Amino acid sequence: MKLASSIIATALLALQLVSAADQRTVTETDVEYVTKTLERDPPAHGRYPDGEGDDDRRHHRHDHHDHRPSTGKCQLTAQPGPFQPIDMASTPWIWTNEGAPLGEHPNGRRGFRKTFKTPRGKCARSATILIGADNLYQLYVNGVSQGIATGWQTAGVHYAALDSKINTFAIAGTNWGGPASVGATIRIQYTDGSSDIFKTDDTWRRSDEDPPKDWQQPNFDDSAWAFAQIEGMNGVAPWGRTASPPVLSMDESHWIWSHDVDGNNNAPIGTRFFRKVFKTPSGNNGKRAISATVIITTDNSYTLWANGYQVGSGDNWQVTQAYHIPILHPVSNTFAVKAFNGGGPAGVVATIHITYDDGTNDILPSDSTWKVCGQQDATDFQTVSYDDSAWKPAFDVGLWGTKPWWGKQALPLA
Repeated sequence: MKLASSIIATALLALQLVSAADQRTVTETDVEYVTKTLERDPPAHGRYPDGEGDDDRRHHRHDHHDHRPSTGKCQLTAQPGPFQPIDMASTPWIWTNEGAPLGEHPNGRRGFRKTFKTPRGKCARSATILIGADNLYQLYVNGVSQGIATGWQTAGVHYAALDSKINTFAIAGTNWGGPASVGATIRIQYTDGSSDIFKTDDTWRRSDEDPPKDWQQPNFDDSAWAFAQIEGMNGVAPWGRTASPPVLSMDESHWIWSHDVDGNNNAPIGTRFFRKVFKTPSGNNGKRAISATVIITTDNSYTLWANGYQVGSGDNWQVTQAYHIPILHPVSNTFAVKAFNGGGPAGVVATIHITYDDGTNDILPSDSTWKVCGQQDATDFQTVSYDDSAWKPAFDVGLWGTKPWWGKQALPLA
């Protein structure tokens, strides 16, 4: 019953959002349609917008068939560095040809597919995907649902592990009346540090009816499907420009420091060292960590490491930085921060997104599960082998948005 109530709540939330945008009334038929969609293909992370159906608010997992990608014989030479944003500025909106471009289309669910073959000499590692729809989309990568959302005003962002050689991207788009479209921009990251971008266009295959069972799977034969119709480029009426979302959210992240913070969140001048060691959750399928995305800022400055490799640094607490870590250890990963306070308030705040090879993910917010060391020198603290057993849990200064920072830090866009 709990899962059923989660699905219905999600359907209602999605419909409320799109009805507000379209200025129309939600009907019982609408709710029934979206509910059936979610029952058929629940998101891979197992979490619905109302928070139910998730056994741990911070770690989003869902058991399903093993669709884990193969890495083959690939040289893992990509280095961590700044996150590379993408956008929807020149992305075509696509749909079927059941109506004229930009005109009205029949209500219903349609499927769109594109199989991307890795260029010779390259090995795909992961993908960043921006996507929007009029009215509802559900995104799949190699048969695994990555998420479901409504709207085109602001894109959704998804991070997915990839097969080294061939990957199938599939979008289920649902129209509730009027014009219809889906659009996506996809960045493929390779193990050598390079990347490619491709978008929805008229090379994608389409279904002109509700797609059949397992249509999103890589081995589905879509050769009989026609090619998608381009409705227009992003920016065209009636949709206008689609805004990019933040790389990640800070809503669950806490400002942390050492335990010498006073009642006004002021701390002595000095350096503090932080570590977060995260183990890949054990399970029947033995999943492996693939890559990570991080957003972070510090009052006053920081340097970030992942598994002993320097990722980046910053010295402006009013700006949040984003980083991509393309190669993770499959089982255990160490994130470390050296932070300096020049006087007054002090804090580190971060969100870490872990992508697994089975299509699931984990969100690691900064909180009191991180460890802190207040001494002025912690040689090699950023290395995987460093013993932090004597370190204390970090002091929780307050949730993102607490004073004196008030959540005014600009979040980087995906």
